[in-house]
Amino acid sequence: MKRNIKTFYTLLYIAGFISIWLMPLQASGSIKLDGKRLSAKDGLSCNTVNDIIQDRDGFIWLGTPNGVSRYDGYQFINFTNLSKNSGQKTHHSISQLINDEKHGLIWGYNPSNILCCFDLETAHFSNYFDKENAALLKNRFKSQNGMWLFSGDFGVRYLTYSNGKFQATDYTTKNGKLIGDQQLQMTEDAKHNIWIASDKGLNRITPDGKSHLMLKNQHIITLTTDGNHIAVLTDKGDAFLYDNSGKLVRKSHLPSMVGYVGKSRASFFWQGEWYIFTQKETFAMNLKNGIFHKPAIQIPNAMSKSLLKSYEFLYDKKGNAYLFNKKGKLFRKFHLLDDQAYINGRDKNFVAAEDANGNVYIVSYGNGLFIYNRKEDELQHFSTADKDPLFHSNFLLSVFIDRSGCIWICTGDGVYCCRELKDLNTEHVKIEPNTNREWSNYVRHISNIGNDKLAVTTRANITYIYDARTQQRTLERQTDACVYDYAIDPKGRKWIATKGDGIYIDNVRYSKYEKDHYAPGASFYKTIFDRQGRAWIATWGEGLLITPQTTGQQPRKFEQFLNTDGKEAQIHDLLLDRKGRLWVCSNNGILMMNTTEKKITAQKFLRFSDENGKLPVSEINCGIEAHDGKLWFAATGGVLKCCYDEKTGELEYELFDTSKGLTDNNTRSLEEDNYGNIWIGTEEGISRLNAKTNDIRSFQTGRTIFSNNFTENCATKLNDGRLIFGVADGMIFIQPSRTISMPPAHMRAVITDLAINGISIYEAENEQFLTKALNYTREISLPHDKNSLNIHFSNFDYPHIKDAMYQYYLEGIDKTWRPMTSINHAEFSDLNPGSYTLHIRTRIGSNQWSEETLLHITICQPWYNTVWAWCIYLLIICGVGVLYYRSWRRNFELNQQIALEKQMSDFRINFFTHISHEFRTPLAIIQSAVEKMMTKGEGYASKNNINTLSRGTKRLQRLINQLMEFRKINTGNMKLNVEKGEIIGFVRAIYNDIYTVAKQKDITMNFTPWTSNHEMLFDQEKVETIMYNLLSNAVKYTPDKGIISVKLYLENNIVFFSVEDNGPGIKPEREADLFKPFMHGYASKGGMGIGLYTAHQMAEIHKGSLTYERSLDLGGSRFCLALPNDAGKYQPEDIIEKKALDDHSIDKDEIEMIVKEMTPKAINNVTVMVIEDDPDMLDQIKSELSVYFHVETFMNGKTGYENIRKIKPALLISDIQLPEMIARALQFVAMELKAKQKAEEKAQQEKALGQETTLKENAPLEKAEQSSCGEVILVKPVKELKKNEPTLLMSTLDKKFKDKLEAIVAQHIGDNNFNVDRLAELLCLGRTTVYNRTKSIMGVSPNIYIQNERLRIAAKLLLEGEYTVSEISEKVGFSDSTYFYKCFKNKFGIAPSKYGK
Repeated sequence: MKRNIKTFYTLLYIAGFISIWLMPLQASGSIKLDGKRLSAKDGLSCNTVNDIIQDRDGFIWLGTPNGVSRYDGYQFINFTNLSKNSGQKTHHSISQLINDEKHGLIWGYNPSNILCCFDLETAHFSNYFDKENAALLKNRFKSQNGMWLFSGDFGVRYLTYSNGKFQATDYTTKNGKLIGDQQLQMTEDAKHNIWIASDKGLNRITPDGKSHLMLKNQHIITLTTDGNHIAVLTDKGDAFLYDNSGKLVRKSHLPSMVGYVGKSRASFFWQGEWYIFTQKETFAMNLKNGIFHKPAIQIPNAMSKSLLKSYEFLYDKKGNAYLFNKKGKLFRKFHLLDDQAYINGRDKNFVAAEDANGNVYIVSYGNGLFIYNRKEDELQHFSTADKDPLFHSNFLLSVFIDRSGCIWICTGDGVYCCRELKDLNTEHVKIEPNTNREWSNYVRHISNIGNDKLAVTTRANITYIYDARTQQRTLERQTDACVYDYAIDPKGRKWIATKGDGIYIDNVRYSKYEKDHYAPGASFYKTIFDRQGRAWIATWGEGLLITPQTTGQQPRKFEQFLNTDGKEAQIHDLLLDRKGRLWVCSNNGILMMNTTEKKITAQKFLRFSDENGKLPVSEINCGIEAHDGKLWFAATGGVLKCCYDEKTGELEYELFDTSKGLTDNNTRSLEEDNYGNIWIGTEEGISRLNAKTNDIRSFQTGRTIFSNNFTENCATKLNDGRLIFGVADGMIFIQPSRTISMPPAHMRAVITDLAINGISIYEAENEQFLTKALNYTREISLPHDKNSLNIHFSNFDYPHIKDAMYQYYLEGIDKTWRPMTSINHAEFSDLNPGSYTLHIRTRIGSNQWSEETLLHITICQPWYNTVWAWCIYLLIICGVGVLYYRSWRRNFELNQQIALEKQMSDFRINFFTHISHEFRTPLAIIQSAVEKMMTKGEGYASKNNINTLSRGTKRLQRLINQLMEFRKINTGNMKLNVEKGEIIGFVRAIYNDIYTVAKQKDITMNFTPWTSNHEMLFDQEKVETIMYNLLSNAVKYTPDKGIISVKLYLENNIVFFSVEDNGPGIKPEREADLFKPFMHGYASKGGMGIGLYTAHQMAEIHKGSLTYERSLDLGGSRFCLALPNDAGKYQPEDIIEKKALDDHSIDKDEIEMIVKEMTPKAINNVTVMVIEDDPDMLDQIKSELSVYFHVETFMNGKTGYENIRKIKPALLISDIQLPEMIARALQFVAMELKAKQKAEEKAQQEKALGQETTLKENAPLEKAEQSSCGEVILVKPVKELKKNEPTLLMSTLDKKFKDKLEAIVAQHIGDNNFNVDRLAELLCLGRTTVYNRTKSIMGVSPNIYIQNERLRIAAKLLLEGEYTVSEISEKVGFSDSTYFYKCFKNKFGIAPSKYGK
């Protein structure tokens, strides 16, 4: 039986080996390489390169026997002194490099296992290998969070790096953190746990540094992980399988009849099994049942030295290499090396690296380079025997692939930088090549109707059938309007949608103009068919139509949706995803409906747009679903990558626009290629977006504007993978390649070296000027004699470094960018002392530039030209004439001061009175909000308080800016900086800010532009200042419930901005001085008096005008701002480049809060009236007082005056200056009302006692106080407060106590045994606590309060007259009627029998 099993496995192995061996070894040029050799002649420290890596900044690092070399694509910088300690013995030879991107470190090891470390940020080697035991730690393991060193002589040491210092944590048997220290193996799982196997057992080190013992008394010979599972095998054949949480999943045993492991140098998980490779045999354990067996794949003495992303790579000592696909069944064996002398001469016979496309590059020591082409399933061979060999030697040491796709191959004769030759293949096809008519070749729609045939329609209203294989076209039909969609339903019927001529369904025309075949609309854009056979039709202006599947000849019926909103009814495209969800691309965002719903209703559509804040754009042109289920939408404003969350119902999105590398923001069409890349057609070319990396490359597909102007929703893909896009002069056929040989969109120029007077800054002579690595340095200061600089830079695009183009200019010398150049260094000689800023950028596309790299350079002054030296010179000069100057100056200043003070005295008083009033309001708002936050305690900051602070500071800042702008105008320092922008949306944003304030005054505002958007040159700061001044003045001086109209219109190439209101307007006698400074409000209502003057001057600086006239329509004021629409009106220096969109430029703090904090219910039944014309101050006062009182607010003095007698407030708070009335008038009205109210209350009380009284004219009135913010507060005199009168409640706890107290007393009012002790028991409080709180809140002791309540109810019953005095005394809890008589008379001053009579 054993022999049969062995024979079966042997035959299966031989069959698999033969089938793999028959695989072609040499491909017919599937992958073509080009490369160059770099050696000591090019600056490399040594020709032998042992290892190579790329750091996080982009530099290539090479380990050589003579130290470390850093390469930037142009030159090498060599580091041979690998220690900061000058007395330390250096070890130049570097055999291995390890990159720690997270911490910015490069670790190097020499053949003696001595460790060194280079800090990328400080550009210095650390001195860690000065530490004790470092030479003993021969093995290393790089984890996610740090470096692990281990050996059998010491144990394990964990190194972390922070602030330029190392921290070491040891795990040894001596400190009890390790079970064993011999035959150590280490690995890391997906949760960053470190597993350490030894001859004594297994430890797991968690990320917090704690050691957990997993196995003991077990000699572990194999340790393997795939991130989620950890498998160990002992020398006794026991196998343990753990998950990454440390839980034992399965325990198994390798039977002796299967075999003996002995020593293993490779193991991994593959196809649900754990493969263990030994010196003689291969074993596999099924992960589900734990059963061991010998698999068909037997690789004796297999070794693993390379870690690949998609494959497990092994090789043996027979010259064979093996690939196992980690996620698939692919297994490949390659015989790469025959010469046994080469095999035995080096332990690492092969080194492998994987590129981004899954191709594996294998270098051999003796037989050159091999490339496994994943797509073609082919193996290519490159050696010195080739016709045009890449290398001078077949003895290759290592291979590395950098982030730009460059293949680096290390040899003993230098390093080779290779690249794959690839390009973007396009073909431009014209439908009517022999005609010059523009619309004849303007392709509006392309549909793939199968068999490589396309339905192509043009703007000339002609539809063709185009054969992509034969490139022949046939006329399909001529229509009266342009065809926007050509679809074929599952039954083979044609659906041809036109814009203006209806839709043709199986040659039957449906339109709103057809009586017998009626369909809502005449313009149709798209037709798709769901799984139920229904047709969904997009229209332009009539919304979405649905028509069910029909079998007869009866006219179709259409159900209409989304036709109520004008923008929503304009639908560009429809997309049906794999889950049956319909995505509607409209002019008002994206709408979604699940077509699997039994009943379709308008309410079931989900909406995502910029209006509801769920999308950043509104106009969606088309959409596609990628192979991974992601949704992509082309929009006016960029491309959206979306993912729908079914649980939350939200559409998660990411926007790609020109700031991320897109060629243009007006995206028109989309298509996905076979490699998962998204191709985006725009108005100015096409871009390719890598969906995995979000890398964007842009291309121009032709030399004309028309060939780069892509048509909306006009793209498809053929079966052979080619993409077809419609453009303004034909079709563009694109053959996508695996990768595109274009620079990355986020590439930038990096400063790599700085030669000062011909000597590199990394040399010892210049190291003093560098505190960080040069690429981390933003500014540098040099002495005056170090003023000749040669600055080197690179974009690290190694495959295309020869084609790299740069631009630079030195601010302080150059006025603009210097001409584009391929030279990677800039020379500046004999710079004068001063400050300079170097700007560098690199080209990342055909007409795009990278982000600028800046370096601020300061050349210091010589000592004799310093500030201190000149101060001494000036002191000497000033000392000579100081006596004469002081005498003359004293007389001159005295005369000038007398004259100036006389002229400016009145002005100062007037001006600072107004400006102090303007500043006091926002300062009071800020102060109140801050005091509230301080009162609430540390850490308290409500959203309302924060927004109040923000509005107050913004308002104060705007006032200060107005003063500064006024100053600039008067001194002539204000400059014009116009840039191209969208003026309608800009003014609308200012209008929206003012609109929230107008709503508080119940003012009707309307905004009427002549178009939805209009781009022109204008200065944003000045237009904002002018419009804000005009709109805020209009709101300020327009009465409550007034009207403000804002109109924008274009006449004679001039844009007019009109602001009208129905306010009081300007008096005719003051119109002449309206635009002069210090005209304090045209209705004399405050202000600093410089707003209109500043706005008028800014309009003139802007080459425009600001005028005033009486409004004919509304009767109030009409201000009109006129700005030129012609760019020729401005000087070249007035025009600046358009600034990139900055999120911080959006004044989000000025946006009205959508959700305000809930106003708490007042804890006192007291009404307070507040009259304040400033909305922010009004809102602040109300928010403060609403906690304690019922607050009634008014913004107009006249309205407040009319409501005082109706509301009868207990307290009146009023501003001193109010529209239409001053606060003093309100003060006397309120005091009169309060006195009358008090007299009436006293009269009612005396009437109950049977007395008569009259209102006295000289009744005491409340006095008025004025707060710090200018409000008048009417307060009650202290002398009139009664001694035992209840106090105001200051918290909700007091109110709850008062309510509960009143309820309990009322419930037990008739119980003559009810006393304070019983009350305390019912309140669940101590007697002392009840006494103190009752005294504090009610103003009397509990006994007095209970007695007063009994007497109050007794008085009420006496007035009703239904009971006798003795009966009433019993009802209110008095057992003794005599005592009741005494208490009642003391309380009311009259006997109970005479009360109320």
